[in-house]
Amino acid sequence: MLNSAGLWDEAGTLYRALATEDSADTDVQAALGDLAARRGDRAEANRIDRWLAARGRTGPAGAISEYWALYQRARIAGLLGDYVRAVGLLREAEQRGFSAWRTAHLDPDLTPLRADPAFQEWIRPKD
Repeated sequence: MLNSAGLWDEAGTLYRALATEDSADTDVQAALGDLAARRGDRAEANRIDRWLAARGRTGPAGAISEYWALYQRARIAGLLGDYVRAVGLLREAEQRGFSAWRTAHLDPDLTPLRADPAFQEWIRPKD
C-alpha cells in the first residue's frame, strides 16, 4: 500500500525490515528493486535484477516461476527508463507462460511504459 501511495521512503523502510527477516523473499526483493529504480539507484536496481534472474532459474525448492521473475525484472527496467529491455522481458515472460494480463493492466509500476508503442502492442488482448 505504501508503494502504491507513492510513500516510497516509508515503503523502503518496511521492505528493508522484511528483507532482514527473510532475505530470500522474492516479492520483497522485487519491491526493493522497484523502489531503487524509482530513486534512480541504478546499481541497486541492477543488483536486484540479477538476483531475480538467478532466482527465477533455480530449482523448485524456494524458486519463483521463471516468468514471474521476468515480469518483476521488466517492472524494474521500465522504472529505470529502459523501455526496450522492459518490453523484451515482458515478451520473454509471455513466452514462458505469463498470462496475468489483469495484473499487467493494473500494475502501477508499468505506468512508465504505457505510452511506448511496443508496450501497447504487447498489452493488447490476444485472440
